[in-house]
Amino acid sequence: MFSSDELKKQKTPKVEMIIERKELIKAPVTTNEPLARINIKLGDRVLKTVPLYAVADVAEKKSKLSDIYKTFKQIIE
Repeated sequence: MFSSDELKKQKTPKVEMIIERKELIKAPVTTNEPLARINIKLGDRVLKTVPLYAVADVAEKKSKLSDIYKTFKQIIE
């Protein structure tokens, strides 16, 4: 951590949260699956790195085409 003297020496300390991930996050995702990590920085110094996990399952999205087909089928019937 920074001492109060170190913080006073910096004219305008900039706090940043930077999310790091290896690739684009896509469904399906399972609960507690590691997704990324968040680096909390003050200036050029990383203060803390926090892992980011999925809090719930996310199923793969079905194609809209199947939803459209089902709608037309219901209209025809």
